[in-house]
Amino acid sequence: MPFLSLASKKASRGLVIHRMVKPSCGDQPPSDDDEVHPESDRSTSVASASHPSLTSLEVSRFGAADLGQGVWWICLPNEAADPTAIESSMLPETVASNTQDAMEALKQCAEKGSGESRNASLYAMYPEEMEDLGKLKWDGDGHYVLEPFPGDHPPTLGQIISCLKMIDVALLQSKTVLLVTSQKRRAVTATLAGALLVLARGFSPEDAWEHILPVYGTPSKVSWDRFPPPFSHSGETGASSLTVIDCLQGLAVAREKNWLEDYRVFDVAAWKFFREKFDASWLVPGEILAMANPWGTSQNPRFPGLLGRGPKFVSQPSTTSLSSLVRDPSGSSQGGLSLEHFHSMPELNLQELAKGIINDDDSAGADSEICDPAQAKKAAAVAGSWKVPFSRSEEYARLNQDSFVSLLLRNHTHEVARLNYDFECPEQKGYEKAFTENGIRVKKIPFTDGSIPGKDVVKEFLKSSGNAIKQNRTIALHCQGGMGRTGVMAGAHAAVHHQVDGKAFHGWVRICRPGTVQTVVQEEFLRKMEPNGVSRSSSVKNLMEKMRTRFSSV
Repeated sequence: MPFLSLASKKASRGLVIHRMVKPSCGDQPPSDDDEVHPESDRSTSVASASHPSLTSLEVSRFGAADLGQGVWWICLPNEAADPTAIESSMLPETVASNTQDAMEALKQCAEKGSGESRNASLYAMYPEEMEDLGKLKWDGDGHYVLEPFPGDHPPTLGQIISCLKMIDVALLQSKTVLLVTSQKRRAVTATLAGALLVLARGFSPEDAWEHILPVYGTPSKVSWDRFPPPFSHSGETGASSLTVIDCLQGLAVAREKNWLEDYRVFDVAAWKFFREKFDASWLVPGEILAMANPWGTSQNPRFPGLLGRGPKFVSQPSTTSLSSLVRDPSGSSQGGLSLEHFHSMPELNLQELAKGIINDDDSAGADSEICDPAQAKKAAAVAGSWKVPFSRSEEYARLNQDSFVSLLLRNHTHEVARLNYDFECPEQKGYEKAFTENGIRVKKIPFTDGSIPGKDVVKEFLKSSGNAIKQNRTIALHCQGGMGRTGVMAGAHAAVHHQVDGKAFHGWVRICRPGTVQTVVQEEFLRKMEPNGVSRSSSVKNLMEKMRTRFSSV
């Protein structure tokens, strides 16, 4: 459905839309009757847990934890919304030795979301109030109206990586970092703190979770650590809801499977622009590209010509040398990167960040605990590969020129799998014609909006995605919004072809494509995918059997 028609439809329901947007979600949001109500929000405290890589975990009466390498996570008392509510007695011993400076940094943090002390030895961050981090909220990427839905989302992949880069910049300048969070949005900030431990410190998800638990206390069956379905009108959680540990497991899986590049060389600006222009996300880079219905996206007047042929793209090996990535013009491996420099830019791109963090000399790695040179070199070496899309040189510039056709062709697309019915968007024949004329096949395997697929649909999709893997090609996948049905089918692919647990994939897709997996029945279906390390053929059979026994009514 075109953007204008959708806007008119929304307006008729009493929602005034002042800009051209898609509906509040792609697949229809669940009704309140379909949602599971919470049982309890009580918590019990647990003893503090230590970790071999950390020397002084401290849990104060309101919560403070050592996240390693000079980063401290501090929780505001009760429902306080001002970092200056932290008392000097709450500060870790290593910070309290210079209380005046800490209090000044916290004051600036309250005023601007971040700030430094007088002697520049401390840097305080209040991420949920920082404009640079989108206040840790999903803004809909310009496509979705979120005001009617009060629930929290986990931090987006872009927000997580941006925050970790900012922390690294502060540590390069020998600053102690105070990461200040509120109890009100504790699930969001716990995910952010856990992500730092998983992605920057090498913790397992379980160790990271054990380490951050003392700040808030062990959740009950349905408690503070859960996120409601993304388009829930009540914002309530239930037994099938996404949890913080799911998000950490998803990040660990993405790191281990190479779905997520080293965050130090990840181009957040390109990732955000990809979502803004195409409403698309890589769920499995090089294999599964999720997107909203291309017809609706192509109606955005900000990006004309999305259904045209677009520029020709010739795949060439990367000619960017490692030394050009890691040295600034003066020859310094540090590059003089500053926090002021960070805040003056929309995002740190690959070259800017590499100047300050990646070392080109193997011997230099011993002097830095911030960056593993071997990992950084590996990430830089594959910067030209289409399998790591947001570490590719000049990816933002390519996306700026791309149409849907050129985007799909240069990413080796095998076919487009369409999960919605013809009657949901009759105009989509327009995009199908543009694709097929350029050699991009469209396969129709629809099932009902908001529901889960039947076994024949899953088998057909897994056959296509399996063939694409064998040919080292991509499957592009969409329904209406590219979130509900699309997320579930991508989860089946991950379970069968990559042996990924459904709960971990639930965490990954909610981070890398906010809004994904929309109804309780879709959550339940995805979270019951348990590959258990069996072969691919057995996984298909196992998945089909679970569908037959647990969802026989579908």
